[in-house]
Amino acid sequence: QLRHCCAPECNETFATAGGPFSRCAGCGVLCYCSRDCLKNAWRHAKAPHKDICPKLRVLHERTNLPRKRIPDQFRDL
Repeated sequence: QLRHCCAPECNETFATAGGPFSRCAGCGVLCYCSRDCLKNAWRHAKAPHKDICPKLRVLHERTNLPRKRIPDQFRDL
């Protein structure tokens, strides 16, 4: 299964991006294909990453949430 950029409205996959994705430095869970996608996700109107990031960080610390695979339903928020 192809992994996608976690930014809403971005259709880049690991295969089409032409380079590695970067993880969010705050939560370390979500991956983005570019800095612009991270900025857009951070301020997104419906599901801003700035609201989700600290919660994901705590969730990861408490449950050892795997960083390798994030379900696509998070991408569609």
